[in-house]
Amino acid sequence: MVDFSSIKGLTAVVDAGNGVANVVLPELFRRLDVKVIPLYWEPDGSFPNHEANPMKDETLAELKKRVVEEKADLGIAYDGDADRVFFVDERGVTLRSLEP
Repeated sequence: MVDFSSIKGLTAVVDAGNGVANVVLPELFRRLDVKVIPLYWEPDGSFPNHEANPMKDETLAELKKRVVEEKADLGIAYDGDADRVFFVDERGVTLRSLEP
C-alpha cells in the first residue's frame, strides 16, 4: 500500500519507549531511505526511561529535544504495545489530529 521509493532522504528520531515497536521498526526502516536515530529501542517492560504513553507531553520531552538537536525532519513516538503513534515536527512541536 505504500510506495517506499517515495519516502527518501529523511532523518527521523524514533522513540520505541522500550516497548514492542522495536520488533518491526528495524525491518520497516531498512525498506526506507530514512536515517533513523533510535531512542529506547531495547525492550524492557519496566519502562526505565519514561512511561510508554505518547499521549502525555512529558513522555515526548526527550524526543522533541533530540529532533531539534539532530536537525531531524520528524520525531516518531510509539506507546508500549505499538498500537498508538505520535509525531513531532522538525521544530519539536507535537502534531495533533484535527477533529472534524
